[in-house]
Amino acid sequence: MNSSIFNMPTLYRASFAYLWRHPWQLVLALLGICIGVAVIVAVDLANDSSRKAFLLSMSTINGQATHQIVGGPAGLDEDLYTTLRVDLKLRNIAPVIDGYIEYDGTVLHLLGVDLFAERDFREYTIRVTPNDTQHDIQHDSPNDTQQNDGDSV
Repeated sequence: MNSSIFNMPTLYRASFAYLWRHPWQLVLALLGICIGVAVIVAVDLANDSSRKAFLLSMSTINGQATHQIVGGPAGLDEDLYTTLRVDLKLRNIAPVIDGYIEYDGTVLHLLGVDLFAERDFREYTIRVTPNDTQHDIQHDSPNDTQQNDGDSV
């Protein structure tokens, strides 16, 4: 009797014999292992997805800027941008105005960007779905477009 079952240690033989006598317990144990692995994979995917979404939102907000000139409370002279862009021929720069204003008793966060100077740093695009046609895209007026959370502009 050189069967492979007799070459196994006694503990393995006893475990397998018990599991074969209780098939529902074997099925539930395997199901528990499968569900546990699926939960770990799902949590890992959700974590990875949220990290990528955060990095994408940060790159959308910050763009590819590597340096910034901050003026402090007094601000900067407006001629500095012209000097940098025209006189010093630094073409890969873009001005950003960031601050708070009060309007009708409400404090608002103001973010001013130059869309033409920033096209190398940030992408301001309109998301087009497969159902949109060129005719729909060209003839939409700004009042007809509805923006939802997560839409690109």
